[in-house]
Amino acid sequence: MKKVFLLLVCTLILCSCNNEKKEEVVVKNVNCSEAMDLVDDGAILIDVRTLAEYNAEHLDGALNIPVDVIASQIEEKVTEKDTKIIVYCRSGNRSATAAQTLLDMGYTNVSDLGAMSNCA
Repeated sequence: MKKVFLLLVCTLILCSCNNEKKEEVVVKNVNCSEAMDLVDDGAILIDVRTLAEYNAEHLDGALNIPVDVIASQIEEKVTEKDTKIIVYCRSGNRSATAAQTLLDMGYTNVSDLGAMSNCA
């Protein structure tokens, strides 16, 4: 019985030693002014709409990587996982999806502008 108790105490001690709290990485929602300040500081601005939507109109300096291919194409354009990235779309739905995809892929500095009209 003493051995079981000792084993239990040792297990609890070992488990509590590895109880480091990991900082949760989340998407930051930004307004147009904040987004443009980030771009001025070197952030990558990504339009996640279709190529046709992008060709019709887009924010200056934005790359076009549609939401449906962002997972397969982002690493070609942004190799460093801590690069500041800002995503936007037409209404905010696709940008939210793209931002979460980037977080799931290990990108740690992702902001969501939401709708392109937020910069109108």
